[in-house]
Amino acid sequence: MTLSPPIRLKKLILHADDYGFAPSISDGILKAYEFGLLKSASALVNFPCSQTYLNKAKETKLDLGWHLNLSLGLPLSAPKKIPSLVDHKGSFFSLKKLLLKSFLGLLDKKELELELRAQLKFLQTHYGPVSHVDGHQHIHVFPGIRETLKKILLEEKIPYLRLPREVNFFQGKRKLTRLFLALQKGSGSLFWKETKVQSPAFYGLGLGKDSHSLHAWTKLLSTIHKDCAEVMLHPGFLNKGENLYGDDFPGNREAELECLLSASFKELIATKNFECRSFRLLLEP
Repeated sequence: MTLSPPIRLKKLILHADDYGFAPSISDGILKAYEFGLLKSASALVNFPCSQTYLNKAKETKLDLGWHLNLSLGLPLSAPKKIPSLVDHKGSFFSLKKLLLKSFLGLLDKKELELELRAQLKFLQTHYGPVSHVDGHQHIHVFPGIRETLKKILLEEKIPYLRLPREVNFFQGKRKLTRLFLALQKGSGSLFWKETKVQSPAFYGLGLGKDSHSLHAWTKLLSTIHKDCAEVMLHPGFLNKGENLYGDDFPGNREAELECLLSASFKELIATKNFECRSFRLLLEP
């Protein structure tokens, strides 16, 4: 009798952004980690609940990365020390204004380094070594910010970095956003070569507002042919009374969480021959 060769499972990182942003979102991510296939998240560290949830992640062994942020909430640095990064109230500029200043070369590199190092140090102090880096609203690939992050990564030796250059960016949702990101110098591996960081193939933007749809997931998973890929997620609970600091995330976090926890979703992942891992688990054989 001839035995069929074993099926080779592809590694899939189901990764949640925005951990530490708000209790409802962070609790949703922890539930997806405890009861679902999600094994990795990246943390915002400049919000009132951030430290509490960094401690919880450490206790539960959730694999955390750094979700560097310059466009939402208050900085960790004193506003007077980083005037090119904050408005007259001491809050970070909106994404639109941050990107305008970025492309015009109006972000002071010393101020960028001061704030980014403060964020990373806070994360390392309250959680420990981090396995990966990405940016809130993908700001880490834009001018000025990417050069500053590159300098930090050359020193810190963090293993993984998200490059938001999604495969087949003319297919699926958010085509213009995906094209815009793909065209950024910081979205390419060549820019980061000196740092020796690794970057699994990136997906998730193409899901758009359909991240809770099994049909959309089936289409997405069918396009992933790499041995290792990351899919960006935003699960969470809903709390209408919670302060989200003007966050304009377009999807439905709670519907996405329900999808991730469903038996149908887990069956779909298995049917498509994926093995779910975290970034930290990628470092193991």
